[in-house]
Amino acid sequence: MGLLDSIGNQLLGSAMGGRQEAATDALGGILNHVGGLEGLLGKAKDLGLDKQVSSWIGVGQNEPVEAGQVEELLGADAIQGVAEKLGFNAQEVLPLLAQFLPMIIDQLTPKGQIEQGATSAAGLDLGSILATVLKSR
Repeated sequence: MGLLDSIGNQLLGSAMGGRQEAATDALGGILNHVGGLEGLLGKAKDLGLDKQVSSWIGVGQNEPVEAGQVEELLGADAIQGVAEKLGFNAQEVLPLLAQFLPMIIDQLTPKGQIEQGATSAAGLDLGSILATVLKSR
């Protein structure tokens, strides 16, 4: 088992074993930091990552993203905040975000589009989404 699998299993265990609130809070913080799903797509366009992020929102196959691209997209401060909330360091969290972020965004947009007013994490059932994504791995 590689380091990424080990950390992924720790994250899964934390999210399912009583620390799901921290993981959900971290996910909400990421989305709020970039201005919700609309902000995420806007920033992706600015960085030339709109094809990848649009694939996560759409109904087709999710295009992969590299850890460095995730750091550019979300920002070092947001990554550090997630790492601290989950008890990891930023370099451990980046590959996990690269793996899980496409699936999370896909789950947040089940109709293949961003819902009107999706400018923050408020009102999104992030806990259920996170549980679904982690169980599917």
